[in-house]
Amino acid sequence: MVWLIAVLEARRWLNRGPFLRRGKGKRDATQRKGAPAKLLLAFVTVALSFNVVTNASRIVRGVAEAAERDSAPGDAFVSHGVLRWLDDIVGRGEDVPSAYDSQQEELEAAFLFAGRTETGDGSLSARVDELRRIWKERGRAGFHETQIDDAPWPTRGLWYSGADPTRMLAPLALICLLLSTSVIGLAVVGSDRDLARGDERLEWWFSFPVPTRALLLARLLGSTLVQPLGWLLLAPFFLVVFWCAGYGPYVGALLALAAGLYFTLLGACLRVLAETGLRRFLPPRRVAHVQAALEVLSAVPLIGAFATSSKVGLDYMIELSRALSLGFVFNPLSLPIAWLLPRGALAALGALMLLAVVVYGTVSAGSALLRDGLLSASEPVLGTRARKPVSEGAPRAFWRQVAARELLAMARDPARLARVTLVPMVTIGLAGLSDPRLFRGIISEPMHASAAAFGVGTLVLAGGGLVTLANEGPGLWMLYTAPWSLDAILARRAALWSMLAGAVVLASLIALAIIARDIRFVFNGYAVLALFGVGLYGFVSVALGALGTDVLESARARRVQPLTAQVFLLLTGMFTFALYSPSGWAKFAQLSLSSLFAFALWQKLRDHTPYFLDPTEAPPPAIAVSDGIFAALSFFVAQGLLGFLFMRLRFSPGLVMVFSFSGAGLLVAVAALWTLHRIGVPRLAQTVGLASLGSPLRTVSLGVLAGLVAGAGASSYTQLVQRVGWLRALYEESERIDATPEQLRWLAVLAVIAAPLFEELIFRGILYRGLRRSLDTRTAILASAVVFAIVHPALSFVPVFGMALCAATVFELSGSLFAPILTHMIYNGIVLFITLRSWT
Repeated sequence: MVWLIAVLEARRWLNRGPFLRRGKGKRDATQRKGAPAKLLLAFVTVALSFNVVTNASRIVRGVAEAAERDSAPGDAFVSHGVLRWLDDIVGRGEDVPSAYDSQQEELEAAFLFAGRTETGDGSLSARVDELRRIWKERGRAGFHETQIDDAPWPTRGLWYSGADPTRMLAPLALICLLLSTSVIGLAVVGSDRDLARGDERLEWWFSFPVPTRALLLARLLGSTLVQPLGWLLLAPFFLVVFWCAGYGPYVGALLALAAGLYFTLLGACLRVLAETGLRRFLPPRRVAHVQAALEVLSAVPLIGAFATSSKVGLDYMIELSRALSLGFVFNPLSLPIAWLLPRGALAALGALMLLAVVVYGTVSAGSALLRDGLLSASEPVLGTRARKPVSEGAPRAFWRQVAARELLAMARDPARLARVTLVPMVTIGLAGLSDPRLFRGIISEPMHASAAAFGVGTLVLAGGGLVTLANEGPGLWMLYTAPWSLDAILARRAALWSMLAGAVVLASLIALAIIARDIRFVFNGYAVLALFGVGLYGFVSVALGALGTDVLESARARRVQPLTAQVFLLLTGMFTFALYSPSGWAKFAQLSLSSLFAFALWQKLRDHTPYFLDPTEAPPPAIAVSDGIFAALSFFVAQGLLGFLFMRLRFSPGLVMVFSFSGAGLLVAVAALWTLHRIGVPRLAQTVGLASLGSPLRTVSLGVLAGLVAGAGASSYTQLVQRVGWLRALYEESERIDATPEQLRWLAVLAVIAAPLFEELIFRGILYRGLRRSLDTRTAILASAVVFAIVHPALSFVPVFGMALCAATVFELSGSLFAPILTHMIYNGIVLFITLRSWT
């Protein structure tokens, strides 16, 4: 029975990944899990293990270099190349401190090379000053060749075998203490189980005709096998340590597995004791509080351990370990490090005996706690109701009720409350403490401070807004009974999370302003951008999280798809481009495109809200704003790829320009129309304006008239540019090109024929129709014109915006795509004529 339950636990976790699958048959009872999520899980697993190995190698090398320096205080250890460089100076008879004056340039180059090799850019000046001082005081005698390799991978050369093992083992034991404390604490918290609610599988297991001790032993073994952090963090860390210590990759791997088993089994024992003892002696609400506190406290040492991958954090850890004796290595949470001592077999035997005692004590204590069965204290979940009924036409009361319910739900969930309030602050705070240079950089400029504050705000949104629908679960049906639409309720929640994240950003900026003693950290354009960003991404987080949530999933931790959080953090990372870009036009373009993306998500959310509780149904097919965004992005990417291909084929520049643009437009147009046809968009040809609607004469007249109006506007704008000095200089710098007559002919074909055909289909036929489905006519025309204009150069924004307004207007009036195509053709022809005339 112990083996059966352990295998079931392991199989449950292995089924999440793309590997170790048995059989090729399909399961008819449940929906098959998507391959992208499994591939993403495999990628994250490999990436995390790779990151741990490289960081552990860097840590071992840093500890070895510090131990080597301690063996000869006051001297410098440099690479063989630098030492030969210095020997060359000595060979010229200048092995005296005064040689620094006569060979200053050459010595400075050698010291600079040594500093860059050892420290990178962070502590370069301090290391160069130290080498300069040692040369002035002792000359060549103060320099020795280092015995430590600079390999980024585990090698025997990364280990320093000095007389005193404390110099190497004490810092590694301290880092191991941080890692193991965090891993064991998070194992007790659990990745997908709630200590307060218990695990329904325990009730099933207790129906088996086996003793309680056997069930608890099975629980220990199963929990040991499925601790991902233990195997993905601790095992690679110990692999590097044992490998570098001289055991090699194969024996080191076996010892690393043994060390991982040691810590995961300790974590499993504490988990079993927690889930059997806490619910017996504490009410569920108190158990939830304990779990939340343990989750936050477990994250603190993990961040501290990660901080040791930086030189500042590692130097601090090494300095702290110097006050420790060799006996510290024998503490239970660092005991595998003691296996590296000359009598490491005794330490291994001690670890085995400790495990036996802990396992026996856990099984015995658990059996005593469960002697009466699965009984626990209970406590009703208390809530509050509105004192007065809320009418449908009371917007203030509506907002108050939604906000109160969301805040009350978060207050009742201590783990979520901790993730929203404490974890972002702890993460940023420890990052600053572990790397003071990072903190000094943040408070050096308002731009960096605003970016850091924006990062804190996005962490708040990731822990709150992204999971607001996942916390509802199957109980979402109750929101459908409210006198408001579900998307309206979610919009109020998004506004709430935007305000909460904005308040955190503002508080962070005020704190940084106080530390830096500079009020400009709060009152500047970067702070406004950061506040606008978290406000916008508050709506993105709720919409993206809702679309990536399976509310019918029983386990709350698995309701949100793993890819959702990564996509959200990627999008917020891209927004920082608006903060760091020196161009005001780039900032405006980023804000406009981010707003368009948020609108597209909310349109998609409104389409899907009626079907969240029905996995067999989907919203009726229709053109969405996201379709236009995807088509536009695909068009630009395909154009670049085809341009690169045609250049490799040695086509002329004119042909490359026309063929890449036309080929990309044709591919995207066909793919977009085929995709929309496959999903069943009704009356697709009429919707995108490819079917003839109304009078052809009226369509042509509207297109020609709008093209002439847009061309006249472009001509007037050109006259304005010629009269304004800085605009004229910008125009001559950005627009003037050296083109042959053959290239100009191809440019005319591109501007007058290819561009109007494909751009109008994408931006008017698809994007405008998606906007028009959710907006009124004037707003949709304005929004589509702004989007079309920002993908063009900044100097041409005004005339392109005017042309886009005319094109969208005639498209709305005629219903035919041929009208905006004519408008675009005439406009481009006039602009091309004006441009060529100005060149000649």
